[in-house]
Amino acid sequence: MNHEITHPDEYEIGYAYPTSAIAEKLGQGHAGCHYVATAGGMTPHPAFADALRHARTLGAVPGRWSKDHPLNVKFLSPADKAWLEGA
Repeated sequence: MNHEITHPDEYEIGYAYPTSAIAEKLGQGHAGCHYVATAGGMTPHPAFADALRHARTLGAVPGRWSKDHPLNVKFLSPADKAWLEGA
């Protein structure tokens, strides 16, 4: 995934696994986290639903590798897909 978002009108929702460099950078190395990446930086979130709620406030569209991009929805868990469809 591209974690350096350069388009101000895009965001990326992703997942950082425990002990990964991104999780460590976000202060979540012990548990991992979902995150929202924008041109302005990255913010950690404890769950996909929290990341999705945050992303929806940005007035931006999901980037190609965002978990909620239409081409990636088929890879979501049933619970995350329900959050996406209900949001």
